[in-house]
Amino acid sequence: MQASDVQVELSVSVGVAMYPQDGTAMASLLHRAELALHQAKAEGTGRIGFFSLALSRVAEERIALEKALREALQGGGLQLHYQPQVELASGRLHGLEALACWEHPTLGFIPPTRFIPLAEECGLMGGLSRWALDQACRQLALWRREGLTVPVVAVNLSASNFQSPELPAIVAQTLERHGLQASDLIVELTESTLLDSQGSTLQTIERLHAQGVRLSLDDFGTGYSSLSYLRRLPIAELKLDRSFVADLEHAPTARALSAAILGIGTSLGLTVVAEGVETAGQKEILQDQGYQVVQGYWFARPMAPQELAGWMGSWCSSASRSSRT
Repeated sequence: MQASDVQVELSVSVGVAMYPQDGTAMASLLHRAELALHQAKAEGTGRIGFFSLALSRVAEERIALEKALREALQGGGLQLHYQPQVELASGRLHGLEALACWEHPTLGFIPPTRFIPLAEECGLMGGLSRWALDQACRQLALWRREGLTVPVVAVNLSASNFQSPELPAIVAQTLERHGLQASDLIVELTESTLLDSQGSTLQTIERLHAQGVRLSLDDFGTGYSSLSYLRRLPIAELKLDRSFVADLEHAPTARALSAAILGIGTSLGLTVVAEGVETAGQKEILQDQGYQVVQGYWFARPMAPQELAGWMGSWCSSASRSSRT
């Protein structure tokens, strides 16, 4: 279509509900046609979707899950577990990554890969992120009062969080409320955040950095952002994606890429963290390549807050024995 001097490409998606098999009342038919339309749009542009009972069940399950997620946010049904990040050379704790988990009383364990996208879709991501930030800072302050030496806690935020100009103020207020310094917190962002062309996103990142909060680029190597972002933005840390680590022992290309990413990070003065380390072989390869910080099941699974003291005691003892042999 030509609009003034601009050529505009149009596409149409259609949702279809058939009378009488899909319903006899107008309201019911329109509702089911709308469900079919959402399905058509999810599959791409210019598609036609037909209502089915399976589609109705999926929609009902999503509505039920959204309701349960809202109730969990309001009623304390979510928890944060923490996965240690370890310094390879010394065995010391480098920091903890906070990870949201959800165990529903009737639905059972619901993985983050399911409820995080849902939170994004239904506008709950802001509330979920504020909850995670507050809980992680509260827990760090509690650990320190109990005498546990936890250097820093890392919290994941989504691209939509960085679109809010209120984020730096929320972070500052949360840190102050729990008696923490900006250096006690690492905020993890993904490459999709950097792809956001909105100026407000970049301003938010700069303001967080100016406050003294460190920024970590998660899942590095899997997105599409330009390396120029690493030069222009105040990133303090890169996290090597677990997909590279998983292939280290049997894929020379994975080893070459992990070494290259380490080289990029260290040349820019960044800390490079390898995540998803699950075997002794992966750990040895990363250590030989020069990685300083790692995390993964080989060291510790994400754990409930009350489990950290026991893990730190046993880990420090084993690290001490290893250093003497």
